Amino acid sequence: MVSASSIWSGGRRERSFTMKILDVRTRPPFGSIRDGMFNNPGRELFEPEAFAPRFGMSVGESARQRSMSLFIQEMDAAGITLGAVLIRKSTGMDNNDLARLDAAYPGRFIGIAGIDPLDGEEALRETEHFALKGACRGILLEPGFCSTPLYANDQRIYPIYELCQQHGIPVFLSFGGYVAPELTYNSPFIIDRLALDFPSLKLVIAHGGWPFVTEICHVAFNRENVYLAPDLYTMNVPGNRDYLASANYFIPEKFLFGTAYPCVSMQEAVDYYRNWGLRPEVLPKVMYQNAADVLGIEEPSE
Repeated sequence: MVSASSIWSGGRRERSFTMKILDVRTRPPFGSIRDGMFNNPGRELFEPEAFAPRFGMSVGESARQRSMSLFIQEMDAAGITLGAVLIRKSTGMDNNDLARLDAAYPGRFIGIAGIDPLDGEEALRETEHFALKGACRGILLEPGFCSTPLYANDQRIYPIYELCQQHGIPVFLSFGGYVAPELTYNSPFIIDRLALDFPSLKLVIAHGGWPFVTEICHVAFNRENVYLAPDLYTMNVPGNRDYLASANYFIPEKFLFGTAYPCVSMQEAVDYYRNWGLRPEVLPKVMYQNAADVLGIEEPSE
């Protein structure tokens, strides 16, 4: 929701805006979440301070110091109202830290439980425990990051999709960028097929299916249940203008804002989206409302 007030500047009336922001991909420096983002031997290229400059961005001081108190300050300064915390099981993050995070900072975070499809029946039990019976509002699957990489339409994952579709649990898929051993794992045809197989399952494509930008935007247009959260893959990369054109006109109801913190500074991510070229009527949808609709976040009655 955007509210506007008028101010005088240089003899002319300008409008200042207050806008709620929901970050759908953040990993605060908290417990196993901190350790899982910063301690990854063999993946030094993807350490935030090495990775951010590839996108023309930098990291926040909270990431450099791995400080939760600085994180909250930076979150407030950037105007981020809520942060969806996605647990990455492949790097040792613990879903139980989501409850601890919520207890320490009530009302600031939304839990998205990480599920490893290679865990078989345990994956189903965890989905039920955290997302059906617990407080999490969705799950994260990272098929290409599994110890044995999987395609997102691998039949071993289908029981999880079936459970989530049955109970209205949104599924975040890390799909695009550097989340698989090679490009065939990021083929948009996989998402198209998956959306047909599970037509009422909400699929949020984290990293936005990059670099197959035009194709994944078509999938999101053609399949009602597919949403795109390109996060830092909108930032100074090839194809970002195609994302922008799609967000502005083709599928404005399908784009969700995300920072991919700690990979880039929250403030820089918010500033980038504000100045990216989104139409004024689209900006609040991308920054908050679309994600709120997907996650079932209702506005408090006044």
